[in-house]
Amino acid sequence: MVAEENRTGLYFAIPLYFLALGGVAICSRRRVKRMEQNCETDMLTGHYLGGRSFGPLIIAGTIFASIFSGYTVIGVPNESYRRGFYGFRWLASFPYINYGFICTGVRLRKASLVRNYSTSVDFITDRFRSQLLRYTILAIQVMGSIIYVAAQVNALQSTFNSMFGIPIASAWPVICIFTIILAFEWAGGLAAVAMSDSIQGLVMVVSFCCIPFVILKNYGGWHNLDPITYAKPEFYQTPSKEDQWSFWQFSLINVCFFSLPHLMQRLYAARDLSSLKVGFVVQTVGPWLTSLVGVFIGTIGVQMLYDAGVENPPSPFTAIIEQLLSWGGFPEVVGIIALTASLAAIMSTADSLIIAISQLITVEVIWPLKPDASQSQLTWLARGSSFVAVVIALVTGILWKSGVSALTAINFPVVMQAVPAYINGLYGSTETQRLHPWSLAMGASAGIIYTFSFFFGYIFHNTEAKPVDTGITGVLLNVFVSVLAEFLVFDRSKFMQLVTRKKIKSDDDEKSPSIPVQTPVWDVPNTKRFGESNLTVSLLNAMMEGFPEPIRSPAYNAMFLLSVSIITPLIAEGQPVISEATNEWVSLPPTVLGIPWWFFKQILLSILPYAALLKIIWDMPNEYPFNEEKIDSGGMDPALLELTAQEMNFRSSYDAPNESIARRRSTLSSKLEAMGISTSQLDNAKTLREEHALEYIPKEQRLSSIIKQEAIEASGVAVKDESKEPQEMASA
Repeated sequence: MVAEENRTGLYFAIPLYFLALGGVAICSRRRVKRMEQNCETDMLTGHYLGGRSFGPLIIAGTIFASIFSGYTVIGVPNESYRRGFYGFRWLASFPYINYGFICTGVRLRKASLVRNYSTSVDFITDRFRSQLLRYTILAIQVMGSIIYVAAQVNALQSTFNSMFGIPIASAWPVICIFTIILAFEWAGGLAAVAMSDSIQGLVMVVSFCCIPFVILKNYGGWHNLDPITYAKPEFYQTPSKEDQWSFWQFSLINVCFFSLPHLMQRLYAARDLSSLKVGFVVQTVGPWLTSLVGVFIGTIGVQMLYDAGVENPPSPFTAIIEQLLSWGGFPEVVGIIALTASLAAIMSTADSLIIAISQLITVEVIWPLKPDASQSQLTWLARGSSFVAVVIALVTGILWKSGVSALTAINFPVVMQAVPAYINGLYGSTETQRLHPWSLAMGASAGIIYTFSFFFGYIFHNTEAKPVDTGITGVLLNVFVSVLAEFLVFDRSKFMQLVTRKKIKSDDDEKSPSIPVQTPVWDVPNTKRFGESNLTVSLLNAMMEGFPEPIRSPAYNAMFLLSVSIITPLIAEGQPVISEATNEWVSLPPTVLGIPWWFFKQILLSILPYAALLKIIWDMPNEYPFNEEKIDSGGMDPALLELTAQEMNFRSSYDAPNESIARRRSTLSSKLEAMGISTSQLDNAKTLREEHALEYIPKEQRLSSIIKQEAIEASGVAVKDESKEPQEMASA
């Protein structure tokens, strides 16, 4: 609890912060309304994707603030205070978070540009064409996101209440704050969320950059700690075997982050790929500014609070920052910013999750039931779904009494159960490697049932539980059930292929006699909005032709897994020994710059995967390849044409086909026929280049130039074709 005499600055800073967010919400609302009036977007796309117009600063700020939540800003210092340098696991887990998000993100974004996606479930719907799998993944994402919001409720309640001396059990402050968050989201949609995220992210960065220097100057750093006199000398010992095993599993489970709907929402909302690249760089550098600093705050805070006579505070982070407030002057200013940043971290993640949940419920559940609803009606229904999501999360978070860490332990395992479906749909060399959608639905359902049963039946409140991560074991069961169902129920030919090692032709091969996966009529979703052709693995690979994708290399994946694994402190446990009789060191622990040698080694080793991530981003082009020479000489599959932002920003009804892109693709097909190129010839680029020499064709008449020009023209024409309610949107 922050003492009364140290709260003066907070009484000014926090209301000022809320006023700033209110101003951002008003500006965002005006911006979106202006885009609607200028016919740049419809109401729903403006509300949920900000008109797909976020540039590098906004997209970087919103990705940073969404990923580095209360788990990071408050959770890492608190965990490090209680468990010491083991809190480093957060820094070790981010390489896999970023690897999954960056590598799958570029492919999902490209697919969204070609197939007109707006929600995180659109890819699953388009790729597998199954209502059962679609709504299974939808349920997992909504469930995981609500648990995530509930964790923010729990963290906000304990943090805010401890700041102002309010009883921890009191719920009215967190209810008021979430009402404010909901008002911001209602007012400006994702644009307000993203712009407020940028402010919140800036506050977090400033505070976490300043705190270490303030502590170093006014108290001291790691190099000033003495293992002999340190308040918790056991922190200098090597981690136990159980902690080492949990450390490694924690790093792996976080690869599921890419399937969180609020992060996919940002992939689709970015203006272009170069803006996303800036976001990727920020999220790669971010852990060194947040997680490592959090470990420093927590471990130094142990001695700071011990010297101040404070033992076992309910919120170590708040107690540590109060020491800064008591120093006065610049440290007090930094402390005020830090406490404001802790609220900002929680709020930024909460508002991002709320609008993502709202989008899934509105677009994937309500709109199919009311396919001809107006944009105005849908926007109000969207606000209603946000309200319902907040109520459920508030009830869950307030009634949950086991802390944020326990919610984390169930949240990510739930989210992990959606990963196999995305990986199976995104990657593969042949269409036969795609599992039956019902196999994947059965696997995901089995994983969810196991996750909840194992967590609440064995791990929860069991101090003797083995260090088994529910998500890792759950996803293994998920994959096992999916493959078993595929082999024994839905496609026994694959089992025979495995036994006889005879190759089965892909249904993606036009010479193959096989047909696409069949499901009952009731299981087939509406997919006209995605285009006329089916989304196959060859079409996905053709979209990404010329784009570096290290995740498709087994060797690179193995290298990255190894680099992440070696960050885990795989060493003899409990060394050096502390005598039970005297509670003194049998031999002093070796240290480097005041920290345990093994911790210093892990910091150095962690540079490797982060460097690999930066190399991936460096090799990434600023835009998706558009090979003009190949297109001019060999043609282009019309199904690969990207939609413009204006084409994607308007939907006249739930599943209406996009007339503008359909016309452009039809025009391209006609031009290919005029050139004597059939769709079946497009793969034979060498022959086509010989038949269609470029030197005799003026540049402006070449196919690539025509495609570019039609895309420019479509940006203005799409509005007339796709928007049937411009007056309603302008006046709403």
